Amino acid sequence: MNILVNCSNLASAGGLAVAINFLTAVGRTRRGHRYFVWAPIGVGYESIVADDVVLLPVRKVPALVRIATQRRTVRHLIRAHAIDVVFTVGNFAVPTDLPQGLVFMWPYAIYPEGEIWGTMRLSERLSRRVRLWVFRRRLRYASLLFPQTLTSALRLRRYYDIDGKAIEIVPTASAALSTEDVSVLERLRERVGEGPVVVLCVTRYYPHKNLEILPTVLQHLRASGRDVRIVLTLDPAQDPAVPRLLRSFAEADLESALINLGQLPLEAVGPLYERADVMLLPTLLESYSATYVDAMQSGVPICTSDRDFAREVCGEAAVYFDPLNVADIVRALESLLDDSELRTRIVAAGRARVSEGKDWPQIAAAYITGLERLVRPS
Repeated sequence: MNILVNCSNLASAGGLAVAINFLTAVGRTRRGHRYFVWAPIGVGYESIVADDVVLLPVRKVPALVRIATQRRTVRHLIRAHAIDVVFTVGNFAVPTDLPQGLVFMWPYAIYPEGEIWGTMRLSERLSRRVRLWVFRRRLRYASLLFPQTLTSALRLRRYYDIDGKAIEIVPTASAALSTEDVSVLERLRERVGEGPVVVLCVTRYYPHKNLEILPTVLQHLRASGRDVRIVLTLDPAQDPAVPRLLRSFAEADLESALINLGQLPLEAVGPLYERADVMLLPTLLESYSATYVDAMQSGVPICTSDRDFAREVCGEAAVYFDPLNVADIVRALESLLDDSELRTRIVAAGRARVSEGKDWPQIAAAYITGLERLVRPS
């Protein structure tokens, strides 16, 4: 079976990690298929070397041009490589008459009632509204939906007419976190030492991550006499809001308590958990977030938003707070820092959840089995 793996709009963050982890694992499923990977170059896909994986680079054109010409491009790829089924990893189905599996992981599509919509800049809101329109229009081309959680599946059914479509919930696993590249960890230890509490927040910048609340949270923690460092992984080039966020720490005289390591490769993230006391994620919406799984796997207690997506992924392995209430975030963090029994219980619950989950070869096999049924229902 020849599979067109559409990663054409996945060049960063969680979507890129899902695509690369899937492609790395397919060789271990031993199904005898060939994978034609339509993906941007220069972001990591080139590292996947296998006889049955062929990289088809995406042409560098503006997004609107790519969308307008996508039907023609997809038809060409299907003919040129005798494609049997399309596997779109990046939320937006491509126009095709072939059967198509679609991995869903875009939270904006299933939280139209979220408060984040009212806080975005006009340009951001318009951009996401256009993408929502494209998402809704393209859903008709998807034969099978792969949401990552039951929460996402239920919300898809609530907001979209998908009653005739098959749905299979396939969660995301953490990649086996590498601990070999310790250079970033050494940099962190040089700047922090062994005394301060390290609150780790591993994420790219997006409006829904709610990072703007962190300076005020840090102010409250410092005012109570706690020696705390918040560690971020933000690149100022990711968004115009990042420099403003970093300036807000300085303006609040918190620059010494902030450590921004910049955007890190996946292999550099794992060692950071060795020095972290808490993983903090005040996000307002998610479809999954492998950061939760990384923290559980690493034995770091989680402090995160009391929202349906977080409750499903973390269960008893987190302390929850209202992400819009600074006092409640501070309360949750202090409860973890002050209660060793609570920390032990949270970490144990996290390790148990990770041990019950699937690894990437199993997840890749689940995706491929779904695609096989689309082509050969019997």
